[in-house]
Amino acid sequence: MVVKRLKHRLSDGKRFYHGRDFTLRLAGQVFVLVSVVYVFVQKGLAPASLPLAGVFLFSAFFWRRRWEDTFVHTHLYMVFQAVVAGLVAFQDIDLSCLFLVLVGQAMAIFKPRTGLIWVAVIESVFLAVNWRHPGDALFTPESRAVVVSALMMASGLMSRNIYQTRRDRDRIQNLLTELNGAHARLQRYAGQAEWLAAATERERIARDLHDALGHRLTVSVVQLEGAHKLMAQDPRQAAGMIETVRSQLTTGLRELRQTLQALRGEEINSDSLVSSLQQTVDAFADATGIVCHCQMPEALRAPLSDDQCTAIYRTVQETLTNAQKHARALNIWVDLEASAGAVVLRVRNDGRDFDPSNGSGSGLRGMRERAELLGGDLWVTTPAEGGILVHLSLPIGEAAREAVTAQSQVLDYEVERGGG
Repeated sequence: MVVKRLKHRLSDGKRFYHGRDFTLRLAGQVFVLVSVVYVFVQKGLAPASLPLAGVFLFSAFFWRRRWEDTFVHTHLYMVFQAVVAGLVAFQDIDLSCLFLVLVGQAMAIFKPRTGLIWVAVIESVFLAVNWRHPGDALFTPESRAVVVSALMMASGLMSRNIYQTRRDRDRIQNLLTELNGAHARLQRYAGQAEWLAAATERERIARDLHDALGHRLTVSVVQLEGAHKLMAQDPRQAAGMIETVRSQLTTGLRELRQTLQALRGEEINSDSLVSSLQQTVDAFADATGIVCHCQMPEALRAPLSDDQCTAIYRTVQETLTNAQKHARALNIWVDLEASAGAVVLRVRNDGRDFDPSNGSGSGLRGMRERAELLGGDLWVTTPAEGGILVHLSLPIGEAAREAVTAQSQVLDYEVERGGG
């Protein structure tokens, strides 16, 4: 029964000891026991009852002090232990080892300034007791005061350094845990962003196929049915309807090719971005008849990430499509430039029928979300010369890393607030 209770207390850090300072306490206790045995062996006398009881009382409270104790309880503990150590030393000055242990504990428990104050108090108690004992063959009161005081300083410094090292280690471990948690959250956000981007892209492709190819196929089916009915009665009108079907299918095939080209844009990188943009713009101009003016460098000065290249490429695709479908533009200007801190894309058209304030569509929303995930921004305005201007700015280099870090912190805060 006693063994089980002792085992339970050893496993209960709040009642018996704390794993954070168990090694220090054990070292202090061993030092006290060795010192007591050495003193009585050297003297050749049986232990006196009062000093021995004081040592056991000191040890009992030494082990029962908890890190969870309040400020008042901790100071009362130090007062009690200083009194016990003083009484033991008053009976037998050779048992001054208790002062060394108490000094080490004070420097581990308190902050440096408070710990030094307690060291001074303990030193004063020792000196007051020391002068009441005469010297012996080994020490005079003066030499004994110097030696014990030096040992007190060494004990305090060593205990403080050990405690500080362990506290720094615990702090590093906590920071490592937080870093691993942040990394896990960042991976989760990246997965969510990738999933949302894929879902948005699927939605856009499905909408484009439904609005363009689906409409043209429906018209073709209706025209073919009409041509089939009129083939015998009015061959000329039937031939016209078949020509309409051919035109619709040709246009639908061209739009399908544009959609497939958009799907192949994932392999674009920093080296191929400019050439891919030029090919896309040229193909768009040939297919639609809209005059496109490009101003892009032969090569980018600063390398871009694949995500940044994809965002730029998708933005150009979306703005070209909007210019054709909504703005009814005759001319489009595509400008791309990169500086030391950012890459800027500007796409302007001379259309008149598209309202830039209506920016809630999935296309514009997807472009903005891509820009925000990369720490950049995108806006749509009506310039003074007319038409529509789409402006995309993405940070590069160190500015990109800082912007992405800030964006991940914002996402972390929003997720935590939403989860709370």
